[in-house]
Amino acid sequence: MSTFIGICGGSSSGKTTISNYLFNYIKDTTQISLDNYTCVKQNGNYKTREEYIKNTNFDCPEAYNIDLFLYHLKELRGGREIKMPIYDFKTSTYTGFKIVKPEKYILIDGILLFSKIEILKQLDLCIFVECDDDIRDKRRIARDTVERGATLDMVTHQLNTTVNPMFYKHVFPNRHYADIVFNNSENGSTYSLHKKLLDLYKKVIEYLENPNTEDV
Repeated sequence: MSTFIGICGGSSSGKTTISNYLFNYIKDTTQISLDNYTCVKQNGNYKTREEYIKNTNFDCPEAYNIDLFLYHLKELRGGREIKMPIYDFKTSTYTGFKIVKPEKYILIDGILLFSKIEILKQLDLCIFVECDDDIRDKRRIARDTVERGATLDMVTHQLNTTVNPMFYKHVFPNRHYADIVFNNSENGSTYSLHKKLLDLYKKVIEYLENPNTEDV
C-alpha cells in the first residue's frame, strides 16, 4: 500500500521545490499536485483573459475538483493507477493527462490539502511549508509573469483580492495538522537551501521509519 506524503503551504511557498527534491532522493516515489485538479470554467462572460483571471478566485475549495482528486487518492491507495489531468495555467484549460502509478511513496502537494478533512485523512505524513508573505508574493510575481503569461497588474490584483486573503482563511489556520514544519523564508545561497532540504529529507525518512515520532 502506498504511503501518502502531503506538502501544504501558501502559493509560492516552495511546495513544488520540496516535492521535486524528495522525489529525486526517495526511491519508488511519484508525484501528484492539487493544481492539476483546478476546475476549468467557461470564461465567455469576460472580454479578455485578464478580466477572467482578475474576477476568478482560484484559491478557495470551490476552485478545485475535490471529488475527482479524492477519488484518485483512493484509487492509488487501492493499488490502481490513475489518469491525472494536466492543467495549463497559461490557458486555464486541461491539455491532457498523465498516468500515475501507485508507487511506494506518493508526494502530494497543494495549498488546500489540510483544509478538507477528507483529504487530510488520506495523508500519512503532513508537511507544512512556512514562508513570509513578502517572499511568497515576490516569488509569485516572478513565476507568473515569466512562466504563466500574466502581467504584473494581474498578479498583484490576485495577491490582494484572493491569494493572500484565502491563505489566511483556508491555509494558515490548518498549519497545526503538520507533522513537520519547514521554514522556507530564507533567500540564501543554493548551498543553504540544499542543506535545509537535506535536513528535511532526513526528518521525512525518520518519520517514515518511525511514524510514531513526535511532531518536528
